[in-house]
Amino acid sequence: MRIDSRKNWEMRPFNISLNDFEENYQGVTVTLGETKVICYAFKKPSEQSELTVTFQVLPFATKNRQEGKERKDWEKSLKKIFSSYEKAHTSLFLDCVVIKDRGSSQELSVAGGSVALSLLLQETTLLGSINCGLVQGEIFCDLSSEEEKKAEAMFQVVMDEKGNFVHLAASGDKFSGEELNLALHYSKTVLEDQIAKEKEIFIHDQQEVEEIVIATKNSGKAKEFQKMFSPLGLKVKTLLDFPEIPEVIESGRTFEENAILKAETIANLLKTTVLADDSGLMVDALEGQPGIFSARYAGPEKNDASNNAKLLANLAQVPKDKRQAQFYCALAVANPKKETLTVHGIWEGEIASIPKGEDGFGYDPLFFLPDLNKTAAELSREEKNRLSHRGKALEALKKSWPKWWSE
Repeated sequence: MRIDSRKNWEMRPFNISLNDFEENYQGVTVTLGETKVICYAFKKPSEQSELTVTFQVLPFATKNRQEGKERKDWEKSLKKIFSSYEKAHTSLFLDCVVIKDRGSSQELSVAGGSVALSLLLQETTLLGSINCGLVQGEIFCDLSSEEEKKAEAMFQVVMDEKGNFVHLAASGDKFSGEELNLALHYSKTVLEDQIAKEKEIFIHDQQEVEEIVIATKNSGKAKEFQKMFSPLGLKVKTLLDFPEIPEVIESGRTFEENAILKAETIANLLKTTVLADDSGLMVDALEGQPGIFSARYAGPEKNDASNNAKLLANLAQVPKDKRQAQFYCALAVANPKKETLTVHGIWEGEIASIPKGEDGFGYDPLFFLPDLNKTAAELSREEKNRLSHRGKALEALKKSWPKWWSE
């Protein structure tokens, strides 16, 4: 179990914002969890093509800062990673200043540095960077400073916006090829999300930026929708950006009613486009229960383990061939000036007698897929996104979106 309860493959929240520097300077502030780095770039006419990089960790950024050699090594590494940015007859300067270091400050400098240089040169050659580590026999993605201290091996991965790995550095004790492949698999998934956030910076230069708010505080759920909307030029926000918005009471009698209620209520409060979903599990032998009460099946505290235990207890006398079930997802998109759009997706399966798998949440460890001989919690993230009720609802939304958005 990780210190902050993240899944092995999960990245801490990543954010990036423009800094208001004087003319000829371009800078951004990037954060990854509590880690915070400022990156700024500028250029001067020169007879040579040269890039100068500085990497600084301020004294108050961490109590365990290492001096000297580590900083110089990282300046060399950053210069090598950014060598393709060099321009003829131009001297480029990139400064990366770590304000707060809680792990991955060097990797964060790669992400922020690529945006600062791209803004300066007026061309988007973006890079994402993350570290992975082997900690007590497990691969973790985006290590905190505490996890970095315990790591037996570390991998620093840099990927460009085309999905190519452009830099890989490994250090530490022995590790297997399987562990390295898993680290690269985790890295590719989170770096796609990181680069998508970086691209939003270039949209900000437009006078008006259309936005869509995903009515959730679940970062994992929001990422699924971000992959659809960011390439369309929409700025994607979540309820984490609006802490003042009160929780909407889900008083509907169906998934659709609850999704519409959330989307329309928040859209009217924020005067913008809002996407909300409501989903849950329906078991045939229980006449569709837990249904819209899936999250609170065992009580108001929304406890996955308790919900699964109650479901198994209620199905204890039901034979295997009578345990059919469906995951159902309803999506609603609302805007104060439009008629609300709704779509849905259904995922057929069965309820297993014992939970299996570590990668899911909710009822995933019990939702068995006969064709794959796996539970939903045993699927990869890509498989689940493609097959799941939410994935199918999202595909339906993609088909309906262009006409709804243009009306």
